[in-house]
Amino acid sequence: MRHLLLIFAILIALFGCDKTNDVTATSVNCGDDAIKCVPCEPDSLDCDGSTLLRCNADGRGYGVEAECETAQLCAEGLALGACEEPLCGAGEASCVGTVMQVCAAGRNRLDLRVCASEDACIRGLEAQQCAEATCSRATDCTGEDTECRKRVCVAGECELENLTSEAACTLGGVNGVCDGQGACRPSEQCAIGSDCPGNDTGCRLRVCVQGACGFADLPEATPCETARVPGLCDGLGVCAPSVDCSLASDCPGEDTQCRVRACVGGVCGFADLPMDVTCEIGGINGSCNGVGVCNSEAECNIGTDCAGLDTDCQTRACEAGVCGFTNAEFGAACTTNGFGGECDGEGGCTRTEQCTSVAQCPSESNPCRQAACSNGRCTTRSVSGSCTIGRSSGECSGGTCQCPSGTRLCGDLCVNTVTDTANCGTCNRACNTGAGEICRSSSCECPGEYDGTGDLCGGTCVSTETVQHCGTCTTTCGTNEVCDPRGVQRAECECAPNTTDCGNGCIPLNTNDHCGGCNLHCPTGTQCNNNGQCVCTTAGYAVCSNGIAHCDILKCQPTGTPYWTSNNCNPVPSHAPSTSSCGLYTESCCN
Repeated sequence: MRHLLLIFAILIALFGCDKTNDVTATSVNCGDDAIKCVPCEPDSLDCDGSTLLRCNADGRGYGVEAECETAQLCAEGLALGACEEPLCGAGEASCVGTVMQVCAAGRNRLDLRVCASEDACIRGLEAQQCAEATCSRATDCTGEDTECRKRVCVAGECELENLTSEAACTLGGVNGVCDGQGACRPSEQCAIGSDCPGNDTGCRLRVCVQGACGFADLPEATPCETARVPGLCDGLGVCAPSVDCSLASDCPGEDTQCRVRACVGGVCGFADLPMDVTCEIGGINGSCNGVGVCNSEAECNIGTDCAGLDTDCQTRACEAGVCGFTNAEFGAACTTNGFGGECDGEGGCTRTEQCTSVAQCPSESNPCRQAACSNGRCTTRSVSGSCTIGRSSGECSGGTCQCPSGTRLCGDLCVNTVTDTANCGTCNRACNTGAGEICRSSSCECPGEYDGTGDLCGGTCVSTETVQHCGTCTTTCGTNEVCDPRGVQRAECECAPNTTDCGNGCIPLNTNDHCGGCNLHCPTGTQCNNNGQCVCTTAGYAVCSNGIAHCDILKCQPTGTPYWTSNNCNPVPSHAPSTSSCGLYTESCCN
């Protein structure tokens, strides 16, 4: 069978199988589905560009197995029997610290580019090239410095640096301090209005605004009293005496729910409604307090009625009598623990600066990155060394923990998919170890399958060098045959020693009909011994020979007796000496 396959392969190589020529293709019987018409090993794989091909079962031509994304993914998938999955999307780019990772188009790998800073990496993502620096020193940056905000050049990029709180500055000729957000405010004088000097009046109240004392004048026509004489505020902090009147409507101002204008003795004044008179503030029910004010039944009227403190990123608010908070928008400047930051949009302040040493920066949990203070900013830098990835030991590379070279992460283990029986060729592709399969070159196979000494037979790996499976699973050697492992390509059945193929199977060469060779009969009175020789069965007799033991005309003769053949040999004995003719010749008796 092996010889026939070799002859068939030689004929195909000589006559070809070009499917562009229908006559030639038909002459070698390439199927219509053969995309690449050449002799091939059945079920073997090949690539035509990005097309994965599989050899037809008859070994004549390839058919389409799958269309891969690229030619490289096809080539890498040959050992897997399927297109390799792309490592990344072509043209994708991302930053890991200062390292830009760009997915190489048409190739299943990442190109790494180290930028001068993380910001330079982020700004260059669209162009997939590290962005160039915009400055080398602060004076390269546009704008002007102020007492509380300076231009700085950080990693080649212009930025504004706010001086920390308490830095001295001047505001309109008055000494002040920086607020940590780039502005100058008056020095702290108060926390609340009552901390300020002076006294409140019926038309002017002391107030504290951002630590500075000031005054707030009540609106015009607000009822007031001076030396027990009723009056109305003029809007400038002064209580003016009331005018003459005959009716309350002659008096300036407006009535409220709990206080009304009044004309008493021809002089304008006001009258407070009794307690418990119902009123309303902002749509919320309340009651007058007897001194002209409507007290709401809600928990608040304005935000400052609510418990808590205002911050840079969150202020108290009163909505429909219910206390709450108003959050500053995302990115708004704020200060936290003396460091500049940005509001997170949820009332918190995230620190973005400043540091003078790495001790002021938060620790880094990634074992492949280390906290650092660079140009007054907290950042991280990649480090080398060992790390843990899943349940395996890994190596730090580019700021991430990666599996050692030659392995990949499958689940939580780094494995070599070239030899791992649980992940053979790719993750979660398990070999049938119960049947004896191993993983060799990313493919599940039986031991010896690669070199033709084993195969999967009936669901179990067996040796194909035994008489039960000689060369293939279904080849069983016959009677008097042995399995010779030295076949042309695989093991082959052949006759056992001291036997030969006589046309109807392997025959022992120690029988009377085949003594020493096929159809070599022993004469009457003789029998074949284990050495393939005819010997006489009568003691004292020997076969008369002259080196020819199987001449049909020979007989057993007494030892020493000459034996003459007939000169009428017709036909000539098949084993007569080649120099003999059909005439009289002498054979000497054996001793």
